[in-house]
Amino acid sequence: MVISSKRLIFALQTKEMQMNDVNQARQEAKQQGKNFFGQIGAQMSTRTGEKYMGVAPESILAENPKNFSVDLSQVVKVSVFHGDSEDNSPDSMEIKTTSEKMKFIISNAYGVEKQLKQVLGAKVK
Repeated sequence: MVISSKRLIFALQTKEMQMNDVNQARQEAKQQGKNFFGQIGAQMSTRTGEKYMGVAPESILAENPKNFSVDLSQVVKVSVFHGDSEDNSPDSMEIKTTSEKMKFIISNAYGVEKQLKQVLGAKVK
């Protein structure tokens, strides 16, 4: 999910796309002369969504036919749920819009909640 000043943009990450990102990050780290741990660090950073920073929203939406966006004006409420290690439940998020309710498995619920509150304020519970 990419948060912009006008909308939330959802980008599907397939396993193939993730593997391509990992391989590219590893190769770039090797070319920069990074050691094994530097290469591992580069691989791990591909899971953060950094590749979408600075990319035009239209390019993100065009990357995959399943990518979509939600205008901020349509968001009624966002609930962020923190996972529980005892029952092995993951962090998750529910977005209620004027027309539907969507549920997502997320990572770093605290970070997601903080970023969404900066844009959506009291709509984030």
